[in-house]
Amino acid sequence: MASGASNDVTQDVIWLKRDFRLADHLPLHHAGLSNHRVLVLYVYEPEVIEAEEFHPAHLLFINKSLQDLHGRLMQQYGVGVHTRVGKATDVLGEVLAKVGRFRLLSHHETPVATQRARNTAVREWCGRNNIRWH
Repeated sequence: MASGASNDVTQDVIWLKRDFRLADHLPLHHAGLSNHRVLVLYVYEPEVIEAEEFHPAHLLFINKSLQDLHGRLMQQYGVGVHTRVGKATDVLGEVLAKVGRFRLLSHHETPVATQRARNTAVREWCGRNNIRWH
């Protein structure tokens, strides 16, 4: 666990954004090294889906990728992909209310403007809620 993280955290939330690989996925690797429970989460974010740069073909790709990843995770680790619709900060708040403090893991992306704004909001939310985001 990263330095400064509290020892009372026993849950990892892997936030899938744009990387749906199973092999060579650093957040999945880090979660696998911990003794934490793991929640793999994808958030269908209306502000991302409704953005000008988002094409309907992206949604088809996301859905197929999540279905494939879910099946492979279930087969190999007994953990599936959970999906929610909403603002990332709202969904993470629901997770926090349900499971308590957690460590948030996500793949670094090269975001467009909509995603940069979302990432800033999530970073601020994490700070307010004492959540470590790696």
